[in-house]
Formats: sequence, C-alpha cells, structure tokens
Amino acid sequence: MLKTCQAIAVMLIAYLIGCINPAIIITKAVYKDDVRNWGSKNAGATNVFRNYNIQTGTIVLILDILKGMLAIIMAQAAIAHFKLPYSMHIEHLCFLAVVLGHCFPVFFDFKGGKAVATAMGCLLILHPLLISIALAVFVLVFIKIRIVGVSSVCAALSLIPSYFVVALINNSINWDFLYILAVVSIIVITHIKNLKLYLN
Repeated sequence: MLKTCQAIAVMLIAYLIGCINPAIIITKAVYKDDVRNWGSKNAGATNVFRNYNIQTGTIVLILDILKGMLAIIMAQAAIAHFKLPYSMHIEHLCFLAVVLGHCFPVFFDFKGGKAVATAMGCLLILHPLLISIALAVFVLVFIKIRIVGVSSVCAALSLIPSYFVVALINNSINWDFLYILAVVSIIVITHIKNLKLYLN
C-alpha cells in the first residue's frame, strides 16, 4: 500500500511539473499579457515565437523541454530512493502525466499547450534514439511544407514505426509502447485544428 501511494505521489508531482507553463508565466510577467489571447491561442513556444519574439520563444522552448526532462529525472530518482516496483510503468506514467499537465494545467484553467517540446524532453531520457529519428522527420517535413504544427504531428507519428523497428532489432517490445502511443494520440488530437487548416 505504501509503495502504491508513493508511486501515485510521484505521478502527481509529474503532472504538477507539467502544469508549470513557461509560455503563460513569461508572457504575463514580462509583457503583462497572456499568450493564449493571440494567434492559435496555444500556450506553447510556437505561438510565443509568432506573437512576441525569437528570444522569448527560444526560452519557452528550452524550458518546456527541460520540464519534460525534469519529470523523468524526478521519477527515476524517486523509483531508486523508494525502491518502487514496476519502474518502467512508473517512468512512462510520469511521461504521460507531465504531458497531460502541460496540455491541461490545473494552475491555468486547464488551458495549456500541445506538449510537443515537453514530450521531447521526456523522450530525450527515455528513448533518445526514437526522439532523434522524430527530430529528423520534423526537420525534413518542415523544410518541405514550412508548417510547425503539421511537422510536429508527422514527427510524433514517426515514433510508432520507429519504436517497432528499434524494438525488433533489440528483440524488446514492451508495454512502454502503449504509453508512447497515448502521448502520440494526445499530440495528434491537440493538433487537429492545424491539420484541418492544412488539408483545406
């Protein structure tokens, strides 16, 4: 029972880390404004780039990536300290939790960002090879169409075949795929508006 409570607490902390949204905090503190009032109404780095400046957008992007990394590092430290079982599940549930926190932050009326950068931060620790492939896909698609949202969706979707290729090579298909699939689904759903605009 104690281990279960500790695991739930770790996942809750991961969610709360995700709820700390740099785009909202910085635009309110520096510009006395809310990034969600402009452009796509999204509280993420891309909307900050478009509606403020490159410097602020870069800071938000880096902080969003670091936020994802922090959630996983925290989870791994807690797993080691409390000797929690099912470590792979807890790590990936924290991955899912921090992404949900970014998209639906309790501190900001559950209106957040699309979690691409935060998911990237998580995957840099959990699956560095997969995120390397996804980044390559993002760059190639962006060079072709110059649309960040659609490029992000393509990069996210590339995680699925990439996972299976890497897993088959290593002979190690695990439950972690389900968590990756859940995060990819969240990213696609949050980008539906972008996809509709592109297709039309």
